[in-house]
Amino acid sequence: MGVRNNAASQFQIMQYSLISPTKITRRKEGPFQGAFEVAIQYQYPLVEHGIEIRKPINTLYKSTPIGKYQAEIKNVSPLTKEVAETYLKFQSIIGHCITNGEDINNQLRDLLLCTKELNRASEDILKMDFMGLRDVFRDFLNRYTDIHSESNFNSKQQRKALTKIMFSFITDRNIYTHGVLRIQRPEEVFVIDYIENKKEKARVEVTLRVLESFLQISDLIKNLLNEIATFYRNTKSKA
Repeated sequence: MGVRNNAASQFQIMQYSLISPTKITRRKEGPFQGAFEVAIQYQYPLVEHGIEIRKPINTLYKSTPIGKYQAEIKNVSPLTKEVAETYLKFQSIIGHCITNGEDINNQLRDLLLCTKELNRASEDILKMDFMGLRDVFRDFLNRYTDIHSESNFNSKQQRKALTKIMFSFITDRNIYTHGVLRIQRPEEVFVIDYIENKKEKARVEVTLRVLESFLQISDLIKNLLNEIATFYRNTKSKA
């Protein structure tokens, strides 16, 4: 579902959901793990703005053990121009997702920095990560009763839906920001490898539909945060 770029729009936030990447169960690490997965990086040459660039393209193959310390990769096909350009397209869209996520991170921080009711030092807010800011915002949104008269925030369900979708959005943003995009071949499935909760390796499958959903939800969150900031400024100016 698309989102209009109008901060005054009336949203039924509960109608919106974020399509997140699909988690892939990975084999447990072990001494023979390398026999089951092999990562190969290709260097793809192209010209951007008149400058020749060699873009790294990360691929992943499943291998079959053929001995105690050896394995073979089956169905290895050349990296075609079509596959390479599809990878670069995914990489470019993920870059837009990261940019939108960082923009909302800054937008949220700026909102909290100008909110006097928080009783928090600016230094504390500046040190917080994206999820920490979201937690502070959740508490503020529930306590700031003036905004509860506005249509987008006039029920507990509406407010909870917003902070819940922000949680999922930030979780996915962290995957896009810190993960490594790979093509699982020969299936040509796009996956992202990342570290989950700073503890263990994890992998998700990502599609264009997933990335489009993230960008749509970023528009929704931007609009609603802007609506809150505008309402807050106008209320304080009349006090």
